[in-house]
Amino acid sequence: MNSDRTAGKEMRAMVLTGKGRLNLQEVERPEIHPEGVLVRVEAVGICNATDLRVVEADDPTTVWPNRPWPVILGHEVCGVVEEVGAEVQGWQPGDRIAGWCPPCGGFAEFCQFYPNYMAAVRVPPDMPAEEAALLELSIGTTRYFVPEGVIGRIRSARSALVLGLGPSGQLYVRECGLLGIPQVLASDRHEARRRLAHEMGAAEVFEGGKEPFRILRDRGQTVDVVIDTTGRDLVDDILQVLTPGGVIIPFGVGVDWESKRSLLEERGIMLANAHLEEARRAAPQVLEWVRTGKLPVFKLITRTGRLEDIPDALQSLRERRDIKVIIRPC
Repeated sequence: MNSDRTAGKEMRAMVLTGKGRLNLQEVERPEIHPEGVLVRVEAVGICNATDLRVVEADDPTTVWPNRPWPVILGHEVCGVVEEVGAEVQGWQPGDRIAGWCPPCGGFAEFCQFYPNYMAAVRVPPDMPAEEAALLELSIGTTRYFVPEGVIGRIRSARSALVLGLGPSGQLYVRECGLLGIPQVLASDRHEARRRLAHEMGAAEVFEGGKEPFRILRDRGQTVDVVIDTTGRDLVDDILQVLTPGGVIIPFGVGVDWESKRSLLEERGIMLANAHLEEARRAAPQVLEWVRTGKLPVFKLITRTGRLEDIPDALQSLRERRDIKVIIRPC
């Protein structure tokens, strides 16, 4: 960032100005809020789910409420605290910060975090920014294991099936192993993603669609946990292979799982749910997993780029040519 823009408190940002219209612009830096911290963005991940959905939406507020055009996307952020709001405690300039958070405008050189409303973690100085940016998604997946009642069933589970092997599905494959589930199965339509799932610890990986359900039914095999990251309505198929009293983790967007709750309860099946409190409880464990390499998030990254590369990167993700893209704005 050049000195003129630094002096003028301006920054570069990729701005969504309408459906499918992304423009690299000079905009004002966020004005510090009493509860906020101004963050210089080191790295930001492109979210394969929500960022793509917002870009393609006729109205972005149907995906992110209260975020109309023009809007700066990006919420998988690692950065350095530059300024601290008057009401913020525990953070100071120079701290590295990441975590699970609401939309924060990370497709820019600077953004604003609100620590009181996120699961923030202090990033170690030796952790690569690209990996730290993926703490957001890693906390977001792990938080579903935390709720009362769920973790007990997870720890006693003997098998799990992960549907969909984008970034979240790959993380779930490894997280299931870290939580002690002996047999982790997975499925996806794309060969490269199936190969990576084996690296992440899957015992068996099926082609996507209906294949995993057909194979399990033919074997007479059930699983104790099903993690759905696909966003497709697979409820009937899932119920055919899920052990009574099992757990469903509904990570994929696009399915109204709450409308299925009564049906699931009839079978003693727990539908996991998680929010900010669960994310905060999960965050220290996730940070340790990533720091020690037990959760090798670097394996997910198939492309890096700059702000100007975001439109091409989104197209690559749309076409499933990449698994995870990380942007370095500065």
